[in-house]
Amino acid sequence: MRDGVWYKKRPGDPDGLLGSGTSLPILNEDGDALNEKLEEYYKQEALTHEFIYETIPKSIFIKVWDLPTAAALWSQIITFKNCGTLIASDVLTRLQNIPFIKGQDFRTHLTTMKELQESLAQLRHPVTVIHRPMRRSILDHLYIL
Repeated sequence: MRDGVWYKKRPGDPDGLLGSGTSLPILNEDGDALNEKLEEYYKQEALTHEFIYETIPKSIFIKVWDLPTAAALWSQIITFKNCGTLIASDVLTRLQNIPFIKGQDFRTHLTTMKELQESLAQLRHPVTVIHRPMRRSILDHLYIL
C-alpha cells in the first residue's frame, strides 16, 4: 500500500507488495491487460482489503496491515475473535480496583470510572447492576472524602 492505495505486484518491484516477485505481469508496455482474470483477482483482493480495514479497530489493524492476501488477513483477524472477553475482564478488574487518592479531584475520579464503564459497554459487557464489590469500592471512595 502506498499513499493509501493498493498497487499490483510486478516482477522487479522492490516493494514486494503482494508476493515474492514471481507473479505474472498484468500489463504490457502499452498498458493493456494481459490476463483479464488476474487483473480482476487483484482488483477484488484490493477491494476486500479495503473493506476489512474499514471495519476493524485500529488496535487490530496495526497487527495485520502488512499481510499480503485477504485470506491471510482474515485468518489472522479470526485469532482475535475471543479476546474481547479477556479484555473486558481486564477493564472490569481495573474499574473495581481503581483507587481514589486523597487530594485527587473526585469528579475526575468518577469520570475515569465512567469511561471504564463505557469501555465495557463497547466490548458488549455492560455493567448494568452494581456488583457488591464495586458498590463497596464506591462507598470506600466516598468515605475517604
